[in-house]
Amino acid sequence: MRQKIAVRRNECRSSGSQQGLSSSHKNVAEVNAYHSAKEYPGDVPPSEIFVDMQGQTFFAPINGAQVPFHISMVKNVVQPDPDRTATYLRLNFFTPGQTLSKDAAPATTKLIEEHGQSSMFIKEMLYRSRESQRLTAAYRMIQELRKRFRQHAAKAAEEADLIPQEKLVKMRDQRIPRMADLTMRPFISGKKTMGTLEAHTNGLRFTSKKHEIVDVMFANIKHSLFQPCENEVMVLVHFNLRNPLLIGKKKTHDVQFFTEVVDASVALDGARRSMYDPDELDEEQRERQLRKKLNEMFKEFCKKLERIAKIHHFHLEFDIPYRDLGFHGVPNREMVLIQPTVRCLVNLTETPFLIVQLDDVSLFIWVLLA
Repeated sequence: MRQKIAVRRNECRSSGSQQGLSSSHKNVAEVNAYHSAKEYPGDVPPSEIFVDMQGQTFFAPINGAQVPFHISMVKNVVQPDPDRTATYLRLNFFTPGQTLSKDAAPATTKLIEEHGQSSMFIKEMLYRSRESQRLTAAYRMIQELRKRFRQHAAKAAEEADLIPQEKLVKMRDQRIPRMADLTMRPFISGKKTMGTLEAHTNGLRFTSKKHEIVDVMFANIKHSLFQPCENEVMVLVHFNLRNPLLIGKKKTHDVQFFTEVVDASVALDGARRSMYDPDELDEEQRERQLRKKLNEMFKEFCKKLERIAKIHHFHLEFDIPYRDLGFHGVPNREMVLIQPTVRCLVNLTETPFLIVQLDDVSLFIWVLLA
């Protein structure tokens, strides 16, 4: 084995010298499970596969010695069908010369590119045991560790480009503008997120009924929009952000708070109702009054936000879509009403939201279909 490694290194030394010089200056994220053998867990059995969940590694016996392997190097784990005498466990690893799948971590890809020509890699290991319980338990623990590692890597990639926000400064010397029973989109958790929206010195704070908190800073707001409930099922305020926020484990550039005026879907009963039905006329009158009341409440709240932001030297100005100038289009998958504002083209009712800044539009083509 030592002779093979020496021959392999001599072959790659001449061909990869120039590549090594160029790549030596690159910062390669090495996978270091442990810095030394002193950090190994003390309860590692001598002849069994041991999984260290905290260290994200597992120990596999090779020639009587326990060798640690980081979970990021594992391509897959297979448990073949047992025979009459024993149970098997196959471990497949990422190696040079094969196409890396999407499950491969960036650190694994860099490690193979850096050491693939000068190091020996283990491609596969097969273990056999007469006691099926031990290998089955090891198989389940390795699969669980792979699942946790992928979730942790996905979360780290999601949070990689997040810019930390400043802390919210609460308003204490005056009455806090507040709106209760609002629904926030995107949802923090569950199917619906309802709570209270408050205005403070340098931003907004939304507190859900489950005591979940989302802060939106005035300095991070790029566009602020107010859409009244005129021929709409909801009245809303919408904030398009400069830098994304992490809400519900996903990054988003848009945060919306709304109140439904009427249900988006109405159950129709079998009873026939006349257009002169007094109950139906009263219901329509109550709906018109509710729309007017909600529009006034949201409009007054927007004015208070603009006033507070101006006092503390922030620029915040709400824009209202022009429904009369709207047109229908398909920005994603379904037909929606796209409405212009002073600065944007928007669709705030359906998700995913559409906000196109007019300053970013260099060419507009209008095609008339017969």
